[in-house]
Amino acid sequence: QQALDHERARIARDIHDDVGSTLTRIVLLSELAGREPEQTYTQDGHLAGIRSAAKEITRRLDEIVWAINPRNDTLDALVTYISKLVTDQARAAGLRCRLDLPPSLPTWPISGATRHNLFLACKEAIHNAIKHAAANQLQLRLTLQEGTFLLEICDDGVGLPAAPSESAGDGLLNMRERLAASGGACELSSVPGRGTTVGFRLSCPQKPKPLSIK
Repeated sequence: QQALDHERARIARDIHDDVGSTLTRIVLLSELAGREPEQTYTQDGHLAGIRSAAKEITRRLDEIVWAINPRNDTLDALVTYISKLVTDQARAAGLRCRLDLPPSLPTWPISGATRHNLFLACKEAIHNAIKHAAANQLQLRLTLQEGTFLLEICDDGVGLPAAPSESAGDGLLNMRERLAASGGACELSSVPGRGTTVGFRLSCPQKPKPLSIK
């Protein structure tokens, strides 16, 4: 019951923080459009802002629905969704995208909380790579090892500075905390001028026994 209450509170928080704030922005832009019609139809005017906010709501609702659907509590569903995320984000940023995945993804079960934490950590890593790395390519790589799996976000950008900014430090701390909450680890490697790799390592659950039909 505690886990269920926690999940309900998380969903409510996501809807309030993400969807609610974006809807408020749409309302404000609509009011501005009524008061400032000359600024409504310009390239970056109020109408463009409303359109962008509506697209953002659609994307966030898709993420929330995906996160709470128990049918997605498997490794293959998680990796498939993250593959779409990194592909879409790379295309929008004008970057090449490479998926280095096994020929077939295992259907190992993953709890909803772990899946959500790993998705948000990957999303943070993708955002950081696009915003800060000055990269030409993003790569998603999945390595299956005995007892664990390793999911990595790689870029070919400038690498991390010797003294990262405070915001970059917060992002790395958030990723590490999310993985630690799920019993995993966040691994970071970076070479100046040759890119950065952020890896998320988690224990592989035991493969479920096949059902016997009598």
